[in-house]
Amino acid sequence: MTLLGRNKLGLVDGSCTKESYLENLWNHWERVNAIVLSWLMNSVSSGLLGGIMYASSAHAVWNDLHERFDKVDGSRSYNLHKEIAKLSQGTTSISAYFSRLKDLWEEFEALIPAPGCDCLKSREFVVHFQILKMFQFLMELNDSYAQARSQILLMSPMPSVNQAYAMVISDESQKSIANNVGLLGANPRLELINMM
Repeated sequence: MTLLGRNKLGLVDGSCTKESYLENLWNHWERVNAIVLSWLMNSVSSGLLGGIMYASSAHAVWNDLHERFDKVDGSRSYNLHKEIAKLSQGTTSISAYFSRLKDLWEEFEALIPAPGCDCLKSREFVVHFQILKMFQFLMELNDSYAQARSQILLMSPMPSVNQAYAMVISDESQKSIANNVGLLGANPRLELINMM
């Protein structure tokens, strides 16, 4: 994203080569290539530097890293599914639980992206995948959120997973307010005066 944001992606994907510029701009291209190389080298672990330290172009480093690490195999997909299936709220907050789940979903989508076309079948797949995410989120919430879960599942049309998260957070806030009122009573100031 940094490379795209700084208009340097062409140096790593090979679309911006030194030969595509006039010869008097080659020094400028070399300087920009060196900057991108340094960004790449600062982004990888020190154990990988030996294999890329003497590369002359960002494109060569990118290709080398791509060949070594851009492998989608069944074991990583399996492990991600397993992590998602085993993840539950437990003693963590809803926001921490949802953030962890969202990280796993994003990693899975990076490995196996959704279809890119805008056809009806692709849109149906994306909607179906969003509903599955919502089910995964709701399934492993603590039982104290059973009422919120039931209300969300009864909604038609189904809310997005982000909307479901917002509803559960709202329910959590309401419970927190009710518990605080219960501890202090209906009129906390009056009860404090009576205790004195």
